[in-house]
Amino acid sequence: MSDRFWRSRWPGRAWVAASIASPIILPVFQLPQPTGPYGIGTVTYDWTDASRPELFSTNSNARRELMVQIWYPAQENPSSALAPYIPTANAVMAVTAQIHSWPNFALQSVNYVTSHAMKSVLVTNDRPSYPVLIYLEGLTGYRELTTFQDEELVSTAT
Repeated sequence: MSDRFWRSRWPGRAWVAASIASPIILPVFQLPQPTGPYGIGTVTYDWTDASRPELFSTNSNARRELMVQIWYPAQENPSSALAPYIPTANAVMAVTAQIHSWPNFALQSVNYVTSHAMKSVLVTNDRPSYPVLIYLEGLTGYRELTTFQDEELVSTAT
């Protein structure tokens, strides 16, 4: 076969090979299945305290923000969408890749990971009250790092 044949077909074949190899090399992982009897609901709030300036910003008009995610025992609703593992995966994984000197594409599969939690569904009414855990991740990571633990605690609700 001529050089022209291989030059004209090589780029297309490389893309086909890369698309086949990509899910094998960088698979989409799944969070462990929660073991408790309860479904899991979650809702996220981004609250801003207009009376407090943001100390970690060069913008003098920036105000203090607090991201809050609530996990709770929920009524099962098969038609409810599952919450993504990391709603802002592109931004979070880009920073993670940069910190570890990895290429950006190495963590792109995280965009396809879902949690076991349903977004904004009703709280189950099996009990009059449930335990509350207040948890702050802090400066060392992001709030989704402990999703599998949050889901397990909520599913057992003990």
